[in-house]
Amino acid sequence: MTAALRVERAHSWPLERRDGVTIAAWFAGMVAVWWAVGALITGPLDGSWLVRTDESVSRWFADRRTPTQDDLAMAGSMLADTFVKIAVTAIAAAVVLALWRSWRDVVMIVLPLILEASSFIIVTWLVGRPRPDVPRLEESPVASSWPSGHAGAAAAYAAIAVVVWWRVENRAVRAVSVAIVVVVPLIVGWARLYAGMHHLTDVIAGVLLGLVAVYAAWRIVHERA
Repeated sequence: MTAALRVERAHSWPLERRDGVTIAAWFAGMVAVWWAVGALITGPLDGSWLVRTDESVSRWFADRRTPTQDDLAMAGSMLADTFVKIAVTAIAAAVVLALWRSWRDVVMIVLPLILEASSFIIVTWLVGRPRPDVPRLEESPVASSWPSGHAGAAAAYAAIAVVVWWRVENRAVRAVSVAIVVVVPLIVGWARLYAGMHHLTDVIAGVLLGLVAVYAAWRIVHERA
């Protein structure tokens, strides 16, 4: 492929009609897998060592709260709140489009959040797992706990790091992007556990959901240059 053709393809819309089928297949598969695991936890595994461990972890965090950590947990949760994750994704997409004029990069950043959020909404409604039986530090319009949407969104930010690795050769910048990818989900996951909003397995499931969404987007667009 010539350099001119690569530039032309980068500036054009990267998705084709067949990609819509692929995206739908990823979405259906994510919903099916996370619903099945959630149904196991709330059904046959209810009362098992796994669920008891979840409850123990939630109580452990609740019993060790302090005013300072309360404030930190609220700030940590904010990193992946609905409006924040939309704003971060929109700003990142606008920046990469301005810098590199590549719709492929925009899709790589936006698609994971769409996949993660839409899958989360369906799964959490289907599973309906109650939130931990501990005092909670905040209220949520979503009563179901499985999986953690905040953790999923935090993990989906990894898509930004993918674009950084595509476009930036500076090792320091790449290292910072990887550090953010690791640290943000850890902070958000801790915050959701500490606040009593999710069980440990909810957080793990959310992070995995976000990472799978990033992988799905990468599989769809990584060869579009």
